[in-house]
Amino acid sequence: MGAIGLLAGLLAGCSSSEFHEDEAAGLNGSFEVAEEGLPVNWYFHKAGGDFDIVVDTAVFNHGKQSVRFDVRECSDEGGRHSPGLFQEFDAIPGETYTVSFLAKNDGTTFVSGVRGVEPKTGEPFESMVERSESTANWQRYEYKFVMPDDEALRFEISIRSPGVLWIDDFRIAN
Repeated sequence: MGAIGLLAGLLAGCSSSEFHEDEAAGLNGSFEVAEEGLPVNWYFHKAGGDFDIVVDTAVFNHGKQSVRFDVRECSDEGGRHSPGLFQEFDAIPGETYTVSFLAKNDGTTFVSGVRGVEPKTGEPFESMVERSESTANWQRYEYKFVMPDDEALRFEISIRSPGVLWIDDFRIAN
């Protein structure tokens, strides 16, 4: 079983999240493969407000689509309490990982983070980006992270205020 499949099984107990798996799609960092309206191989937080998660074929930077959050109302707590997405990846302790993504923001406050985790823990993540300014153009956010002695590297984006946020071209490399 691949890293995504293994971690998907471990995270299946996250009741406020939705996940669709397609091992053939791999990372699916440009959100090109979707099932039931959501990009595969990503967890999406479905609690904490009034919002829609959409595969957007009109606004994208890489490939032919992006993922868009249309948030009308949400919690400002973040994590599973707010709209967002996450994934956990197998990682090697002591290795440096570069995590990056593109975002285009119209009014939201969003926080993204990366951290080492034991699967299914709720520890705070090391903040990567916290932004509230709107951007007419795509912005690349990049973070270098040294993996601690944990089992997985977790990447997460939480939306903490209403607006529209597009995400595209997620990458992770060591």
